[in-house]
Amino acid sequence: MRKSAVRRIVAALSVAAVAGLAPSGKAQDLASLSQVRPGRTRAVTSSDPNFASNSDRVRYITPGQTLVLADIQGPATINHIWLTFNEARPNWLEAGGSARPDEIVLRMYWDDAKEPAVESPLGDFFAAGFGERREIRSVPVQVEGGDGYNCYWPMPFHKRAVITATNEGAKNVRSFYYHVDYTEEPSLPPQTAYFCAQYHNE
Repeated sequence: MRKSAVRRIVAALSVAAVAGLAPSGKAQDLASLSQVRPGRTRAVTSSDPNFASNSDRVRYITPGQTLVLADIQGPATINHIWLTFNEARPNWLEAGGSARPDEIVLRMYWDDAKEPAVESPLGDFFAAGFGERREIRSVPVQVEGGDGYNCYWPMPFHKRAVITATNEGAKNVRSFYYHVDYTEEPSLPPQTAYFCAQYHNE
């Protein structure tokens, strides 16, 4: 199957999914605004914990390096992930260019599991495939301007969550910024399911 045909199919499926999700998702969000939920909102970010520092990013993720974005104790629910980084083509930050979005692999582990529940190239996880920067607008994921990656899938866990990013490319990931927003919960219902996503290239 040609790449152009694959892109058309993916685009059609994405539009159909968004059309089906948007009305009910927005209505549900508005209806819940008046409900006070127990819990405490927290965040893990790329900012230096030293308040005297002006550093708000990870300067480099070198080839082969794995960066731990978050190591959070539960019970909690991750509500939002945002990240951005230097584009792949040569520019004033990196004359030789940087790693592409499909060369950065996201992995997420719930409750001390040995294998990741989420394992995907970064771009594909945010519905921007083929190693390209594309603007994406949907209820669960958004890519603003092609480089501001947002995920709103709820990701609950009971004991612990670990999120990593591995540079599997030959060039550095430059100027990597991130926020992981979550809510500490008193407890989670026993039937709560884990968020899972696996990338397969066929």
